[in-house]
Amino acid sequence: MTEILELYDSEVRANPASRPGLELVNDAHVTRLEGAFNFICSWRFSNDTAPQAVSDQANHFRQIGEELMWRVYDHDEPSNLEACLEKEGFVPGPQGSLMVLPLAEGISTESAHDIRRVTSPTGLRDHLKVAASAFGSVDGGDSDYLLQLLSEPGFLLFCGYSGDEPVVSGRLEMPSNSSFGILFGGGVTPSHRGKGFYRAMVNARASIAREKGLKYLITEAREMSRPILETLGFRTLARERTWSLPRS
Repeated sequence: MTEILELYDSEVRANPASRPGLELVNDAHVTRLEGAFNFICSWRFSNDTAPQAVSDQANHFRQIGEELMWRVYDHDEPSNLEACLEKEGFVPGPQGSLMVLPLAEGISTESAHDIRRVTSPTGLRDHLKVAASAFGSVDGGDSDYLLQLLSEPGFLLFCGYSGDEPVVSGRLEMPSNSSFGILFGGGVTPSHRGKGFYRAMVNARASIAREKGLKYLITEAREMSRPILETLGFRTLARERTWSLPRS
Protein backbone atom coordinates (compact mmCIF):
# COMPACT_ATOMS: atom_id res chain seq x y z
CA MET A 1 0.00 0.00 0.00
CA THR A 2 2.94 2.33 0.60
CA GLU A 3 3.92 2.07 -3.06
CA ILE A 4 0.40 3.02 -4.16
CA LEU A 5 0.39 6.03 -1.83
CA GLU A 6 3.76 7.18 -3.17
CA LEU A 7 2.45 6.79 -6.72
CA TYR A 8 -0.64 8.84 -5.85
CA ASP A 9 1.50 11.59 -4.35
CA SER A 10 3.74 11.78 -7.41
CA GLU A 11 1.14 11.34 -10.17
CA VAL A 12 -1.95 13.07 -8.82
CA ARG A 13 -0.86 15.54 -6.17
CA ALA A 14 2.48 16.73 -7.54
CA ASN A 15 1.21 16.79 -11.15
CA PRO A 16 -2.47 17.77 -10.97
CA ALA A 17 -4.47 17.70 -14.18
CA SER A 18 -5.38 21.07 -15.64
CA ARG A 19 -8.72 21.73 -17.31
CA PRO A 20 -10.81 24.68 -18.52
CA GLY A 21 -11.45 27.15 -15.73
CA LEU A 22 -8.37 26.17 -13.74
CA GLU A 23 -4.80 27.40 -13.94
CA LEU A 24 -1.89 25.34 -12.62
CA VAL A 25 0.48 27.53 -10.60
CA ASN A 26 3.91 26.57 -9.26
CA ASP A 27 5.67 29.00 -6.97
CA ALA A 28 8.66 28.60 -4.68
CA HIS A 29 6.74 26.62 -2.08
CA VAL A 30 3.53 25.08 -3.47
CA THR A 31 1.74 23.66 -6.48
CA ARG A 32 -1.85 24.86 -6.64
CA LEU A 33 -4.91 25.13 -8.86
CA GLU A 34 -6.58 28.53 -9.26
CA GLY A 35 -9.82 29.59 -10.88
CA ALA A 36 -13.16 27.86 -10.47
CA PHE A 37 -11.80 26.82 -7.08
CA ASN A 38 -8.44 27.34 -5.36
CA PHE A 39 -6.65 24.30 -4.00
CA ILE A 40 -3.14 23.58 -2.71
CA CYS A 41 -2.10 20.27 -4.31
CA SER A 42 1.44 19.75 -2.99
CA TRP A 43 4.18 21.72 -1.27
CA ARG A 44 7.91 22.00 -0.74
CA PHE A 45 8.89 23.47 2.62
CA SER A 46 10.21 22.43 6.02
CA ASN A 47 9.14 22.97 9.61
CA ASP A 48 11.34 26.05 9.77
CA THR A 49 9.90 27.68 6.66
CA ALA A 50 6.30 26.45 7.05
CA PRO A 51 4.98 29.50 8.99
CA GLN A 52 6.11 31.95 6.31
CA ALA A 53 5.08 29.70 3.42
CA VAL A 54 1.55 29.22 4.78
CA SER A 55 1.29 32.94 5.58
CA ASP A 56 2.28 33.85 2.02
CA GLN A 57 -0.47 31.64 0.55
CA ALA A 58 -3.09 32.93 2.98
CA ASN A 59 -2.18 36.57 2.35
CA HIS A 60 -2.30 36.12 -1.41
CA PHE A 61 -5.85 34.76 -1.34
CA ARG A 62 -7.02 37.28 1.24
CA GLN A 63 -5.79 40.07 -1.02
CA ILE A 64 -7.81 38.77 -3.98
CA GLY A 65 -10.81 37.93 -1.81
CA GLU A 66 -10.95 34.24 -2.68
CA GLU A 67 -11.40 31.06 -0.66
CA LEU A 68 -8.51 28.57 -0.52
CA MET A 69 -8.57 24.84 0.26
CA TRP A 70 -5.59 22.87 1.59
CA ARG A 71 -5.89 19.09 2.08
CA VAL A 72 -3.47 17.48 4.53
CA TYR A 73 -2.90 13.72 4.82
CA ASP A 74 -1.60 11.99 7.91
CA HIS A 75 1.70 11.07 6.21
CA ASP A 76 2.42 14.63 5.06
CA GLU A 77 5.30 16.76 6.22
CA PRO A 78 6.18 19.11 7.79
CA SER A 79 4.80 18.10 11.17
CA ASN A 80 3.75 21.66 12.09
CA LEU A 81 1.70 22.29 8.92
CA GLU A 82 -1.75 22.02 10.48
CA ALA A 83 -0.72 24.24 13.38
CA CYS A 84 0.39 26.86 10.84
CA LEU A 85 -2.87 26.56 8.93
CA GLU A 86 -4.88 27.04 12.11
CA LYS A 87 -2.82 30.09 13.09
CA GLU A 88 -3.49 31.68 9.69
CA GLY A 89 -7.25 31.28 10.03
CA PHE A 90 -7.85 28.09 8.04
CA VAL A 91 -10.86 26.12 9.30
CA PRO A 92 -10.62 22.29 9.45
CA GLY A 93 -13.30 20.14 7.87
CA PRO A 94 -14.32 16.67 9.07
CA GLN A 95 -11.72 13.93 8.83
CA GLY A 96 -11.99 11.61 5.85
CA SER A 97 -10.18 8.65 4.34
CA LEU A 98 -8.18 8.35 1.13
CA MET A 99 -9.27 4.96 -0.22
CA VAL A 100 -8.05 2.89 -3.15
CA LEU A 101 -9.33 -0.03 -5.20
CA PRO A 102 -6.84 -1.97 -7.34
CA LEU A 103 -8.91 -2.63 -10.47
CA ALA A 104 -7.03 -5.85 -11.23
CA GLU A 105 -8.64 -7.39 -8.15
CA GLY A 106 -12.02 -7.06 -9.77
CA ILE A 107 -15.30 -5.41 -8.92
CA SER A 108 -18.79 -6.36 -9.99
CA THR A 109 -20.00 -4.16 -12.83
CA GLU A 110 -23.45 -5.73 -13.15
CA SER A 111 -26.38 -3.73 -11.83
CA ALA A 112 -30.13 -3.58 -12.30
CA HIS A 113 -30.02 0.17 -11.67
CA ASP A 114 -30.16 2.74 -14.45
CA ILE A 115 -26.86 4.68 -14.38
CA ARG A 116 -26.30 7.12 -17.26
CA ARG A 117 -23.43 9.34 -18.31
CA VAL A 118 -24.39 13.03 -18.28
CA THR A 119 -24.08 14.49 -21.79
CA SER A 120 -26.67 17.28 -21.88
CA PRO A 121 -27.90 20.28 -19.88
CA THR A 122 -30.96 18.24 -18.84
CA GLY A 123 -28.76 15.46 -17.46
CA LEU A 124 -26.62 18.03 -15.69
CA ARG A 125 -29.67 19.56 -14.02
CA ASP A 126 -30.63 16.10 -12.77
CA HIS A 127 -27.07 15.50 -11.52
CA LEU A 128 -27.01 18.79 -9.58
CA LYS A 129 -30.51 18.20 -8.20
CA VAL A 130 -29.35 14.91 -6.69
CA ALA A 131 -26.14 16.47 -5.35
CA ALA A 132 -28.13 19.26 -3.68
CA SER A 133 -30.46 16.73 -2.05
CA ALA A 134 -27.64 14.41 -0.95
CA PHE A 135 -25.06 16.95 0.25
CA GLY A 136 -26.88 20.24 0.70
CA SER A 137 -27.24 23.26 -1.57
CA VAL A 138 -25.03 23.48 -4.66
CA ASP A 139 -23.63 26.83 -5.84
CA GLY A 140 -25.58 27.90 -8.91
CA GLY A 141 -22.30 28.76 -10.61
CA ASP A 142 -21.45 25.06 -10.72
CA SER A 143 -23.86 24.51 -13.58
CA ASP A 144 -22.11 26.78 -16.10
CA TYR A 145 -18.68 25.53 -15.09
CA LEU A 146 -19.60 21.85 -15.28
CA LEU A 147 -21.43 22.28 -18.58
CA GLN A 148 -18.24 23.38 -20.31
CA LEU A 149 -16.42 20.32 -18.95
CA LEU A 150 -18.82 17.71 -20.34
CA SER A 151 -16.84 17.48 -23.58
CA GLU A 152 -13.55 16.86 -21.75
CA PRO A 153 -12.57 13.18 -22.29
CA GLY A 154 -11.19 12.71 -18.80
CA PHE A 155 -14.12 14.34 -16.98
CA LEU A 156 -17.29 12.24 -16.69
CA LEU A 157 -20.48 13.01 -14.79
CA PHE A 158 -23.14 10.41 -14.07
CA CYS A 159 -26.72 10.33 -12.87
CA GLY A 160 -28.78 7.31 -11.87
CA TYR A 161 -32.56 7.00 -12.02
CA SER A 162 -35.42 5.21 -10.36
CA GLY A 163 -37.95 5.32 -13.16
CA ASP A 164 -37.80 8.95 -14.32
CA GLU A 165 -36.61 10.27 -10.95
CA PRO A 166 -32.89 11.16 -10.60
CA VAL A 167 -31.67 9.60 -7.33
CA VAL A 168 -27.86 9.18 -7.44
CA SER A 169 -25.02 11.25 -8.88
CA GLY A 170 -21.26 10.88 -9.18
CA ARG A 171 -18.15 11.97 -11.06
CA LEU A 172 -15.11 10.21 -12.48
CA GLU A 173 -11.93 12.06 -13.46
CA MET A 174 -9.22 10.29 -15.42
CA PRO A 175 -6.12 12.51 -15.67
CA SER A 176 -3.94 11.80 -18.69
CA ASN A 177 -0.73 9.85 -18.05
CA SER A 178 -2.02 8.65 -14.68
CA SER A 179 -2.66 5.22 -13.18
CA PHE A 180 -5.65 6.54 -11.24
CA GLY A 181 -9.30 7.17 -11.87
CA ILE A 182 -10.58 9.57 -9.22
CA LEU A 183 -14.10 9.26 -7.82
CA PHE A 184 -16.01 12.28 -6.56
CA GLY A 185 -19.51 12.56 -5.18
CA GLY A 186 -21.52 9.38 -5.09
CA GLY A 187 -24.52 11.04 -3.45
CA VAL A 188 -27.93 9.40 -3.08
CA THR A 189 -31.17 11.21 -2.29
CA PRO A 190 -32.31 10.40 1.27
CA SER A 191 -35.44 8.56 0.11
CA HIS A 192 -33.42 6.08 -1.99
CA ARG A 193 -30.55 5.24 0.35
CA GLY A 194 -30.00 1.62 1.26
CA LYS A 195 -31.30 0.36 -2.11
CA GLY A 196 -28.00 -0.28 -3.88
CA PHE A 197 -27.79 2.96 -5.86
CA TYR A 198 -24.48 4.06 -4.30
CA ARG A 199 -22.92 0.68 -5.06
CA ALA A 200 -24.26 0.82 -8.63
CA MET A 201 -22.71 4.27 -9.16
CA VAL A 202 -19.31 3.01 -7.98
CA ASN A 203 -19.57 -0.05 -10.20
CA ALA A 204 -20.47 1.98 -13.31
CA ARG A 205 -17.43 4.22 -12.89
CA ALA A 206 -15.15 1.29 -12.09
CA SER A 207 -16.21 -0.39 -15.33
CA ILE A 208 -15.21 2.64 -17.40
CA ALA A 209 -11.91 3.08 -15.56
CA ARG A 210 -11.03 -0.56 -16.17
CA GLU A 211 -11.92 -0.24 -19.87
CA LYS A 212 -9.54 2.72 -20.11
CA GLY A 213 -6.70 0.60 -18.72
CA LEU A 214 -6.36 2.37 -15.38
CA LYS A 215 -4.85 0.48 -12.46
CA TYR A 216 -6.62 2.06 -9.50
CA LEU A 217 -9.71 3.89 -8.37
CA ILE A 218 -9.10 6.45 -5.66
CA THR A 219 -11.52 8.52 -3.61
CA GLU A 220 -11.78 10.77 -0.57
CA ALA A 221 -14.44 9.02 1.49
CA ARG A 222 -16.70 10.47 4.13
CA GLU A 223 -17.30 8.35 7.21
CA MET A 224 -20.77 7.38 5.97
CA SER A 225 -19.34 6.03 2.69
CA ARG A 226 -16.26 4.27 4.03
CA PRO A 227 -17.95 1.02 5.20
CA ILE A 228 -19.75 0.62 1.87
CA LEU A 229 -16.53 1.15 -0.07
CA GLU A 230 -14.78 -1.42 2.11
CA THR A 231 -17.37 -4.03 1.12
CA LEU A 232 -16.50 -3.25 -2.53
CA GLY A 233 -12.80 -3.90 -1.95
CA PHE A 234 -11.53 -0.37 -1.27
CA ARG A 235 -8.79 -0.01 1.34
CA THR A 236 -7.74 3.01 3.36
CA LEU A 237 -4.42 4.51 2.25
CA ALA A 238 -4.36 7.54 4.56
CA ARG A 239 -6.53 9.71 6.74
CA GLU A 240 -7.01 13.30 5.61
CA ARG A 241 -8.55 16.64 6.51
CA THR A 242 -9.34 19.58 4.26
CA TRP A 243 -8.63 23.03 5.68
CA SER A 244 -10.44 26.04 4.21
CA LEU A 245 -9.48 29.70 4.33
CA PRO A 246 -12.78 31.62 4.15
CA ARG A 247 -13.25 34.33 1.56
CA SER A 248 -12.42 37.70 3.13
